[in-house]
Amino acid sequence: MIVHMYKQKSYSHISVFSPHVVRYYGSYFKNRDLWIVMEYCGGGSVSDIIRIRNKTLTEDEIATVLHSTLKGLEYLHFMRKIHRDIKAGNILLNTEGQAKLADFGV
Repeated sequence: MIVHMYKQKSYSHISVFSPHVVRYYGSYFKNRDLWIVMEYCGGGSVSDIIRIRNKTLTEDEIATVLHSTLKGLEYLHFMRKIHRDIKAGNILLNTEGQAKLADFGV
């Protein structure tokens, strides 16, 4: 049942192609462990950055992250998909600093 629930969750990513949403490539089991293959976002999550800096983002940084996040949500709404778990830990930054939505909660 858990595998079935996971597959339902992961398949929701397949048809999502937006520069504001982390790209999902696939998943597989190896030695009873579940591996998820998705776009690399080397900048970490917004919550990682706040924790490492030990302070919040500046207003300009918040505006930039929020803009990309809202664009991702706008696209998901258009595609009739729901994120269900929007939080700083699920907003990832690529190496160029662009924010992308990740981890669709169930």
